[in-house]
Amino acid sequence: MELTLDRLSVKPSTKREYTPEGFLIIRDNRLARTGTVTYRAGEIRIVEPENQILRGSMDPVVAYRPPELFTLDVLQSFENKPFVNKHPKQAVNVINVKGERVGHAFNIRMDGDYMMGDIQVEDSATITEIENGSKRELSLGYMSIFEGRPGIAPDGTPYDVIQTKMLGNHVALVNTGRCGSECRVSDAAGITPDNRGTIMDLVTLKFRGVPYDMTQQVADLFKGVQTELVAATEAQTSLTTDHASAIESTKADYQAKLDKLTGELEVLKTQIVTDYDLDQRAAERAKLCTDAATLVGDSASFDGKSNSQVRREAVKAGYKGDIDLDSASEGMVEGLFLGLLANTKNAYQRLGEKRAEHLACDAKTEPVVDPVAAARQKKLDENKERASKMRNGAV
Repeated sequence: MELTLDRLSVKPSTKREYTPEGFLIIRDNRLARTGTVTYRAGEIRIVEPENQILRGSMDPVVAYRPPELFTLDVLQSFENKPFVNKHPKQAVNVINVKGERVGHAFNIRMDGDYMMGDIQVEDSATITEIENGSKRELSLGYMSIFEGRPGIAPDGTPYDVIQTKMLGNHVALVNTGRCGSECRVSDAAGITPDNRGTIMDLVTLKFRGVPYDMTQQVADLFKGVQTELVAATEAQTSLTTDHASAIESTKADYQAKLDKLTGELEVLKTQIVTDYDLDQRAAERAKLCTDAATLVGDSASFDGKSNSQVRREAVKAGYKGDIDLDSASEGMVEGLFLGLLANTKNAYQRLGEKRAEHLACDAKTEPVVDPVAAARQKKLDENKERASKMRNGAV
């Protein structure tokens, strides 16, 4: 079983106690629940069946936790397990526990559909983060097995896999959690759904004493090159002087590969963009073009223009060209754009109200299509289609 991280929403609780030593005890935390939860495919390993549908590592996978998952053995596996401030890079064990542990979880039990537990926090910095709200979420670390058996949960939710085994490892305090708002310490605000930023599991390797963070794929390549470099170095001792120059050349080639991989890694780390980011950018671009068209006109075309150029063109159209924006800052242009847009929307609203009054006066009048609203909707649909094509590489 591999380590799985399962985040639950946490909030400051009124059910707090402080021991004579100053330790903080938070009672009645909801740590897990039955039902469906969503993972990314790369976060879990599905052991069977072999003909399961393969997915990308960032694709969502809905898992079902049946009530019978939370057996007495599962509950006891979380009893007195370490409470840590953020997840360690690997499962908590006898080697790293001293540097990671800031408390422990205890009194693990079931309450209806929820696995409950109390937490004792024994680190002053962690207590401060909980009290001031800078960290408000819990995240479970556990070993688990998922089986690829799709079905429908009792509440009607379709699921892709079923969780059949769980073995507790630790409970972590984190910035953002996964589970729904039902799983809280007591009175927290809600969560962002998975935060939807890219989460890439990085590993750390040292080369010549310098640590480098990289993805597992790059790490495997890195290790392979390191192995080849070591082999080349060892082979040097058995070669004659005539081969010395060839060995040095080989070492230089391997070093160049290492340098190239390191450089490519740094570039890749700055280029991580999620599907969520792309969707957001496409939606924002479509809305901007639609809003600008209400000022420029339906014949406007913004293809190949930056967002800044679109706003400046719309502002000039709104002021009938009677404005000089050459030296205007982006903030000033955006303020003028929003102001013109608000005035235009208010005018549309007043026009719509007058048309509604006119239609109400004559019950026999045939339904009338609002040409302004229809034109605006048509432009919005066109911009959305254009943004979708840009994202898929069609434009």
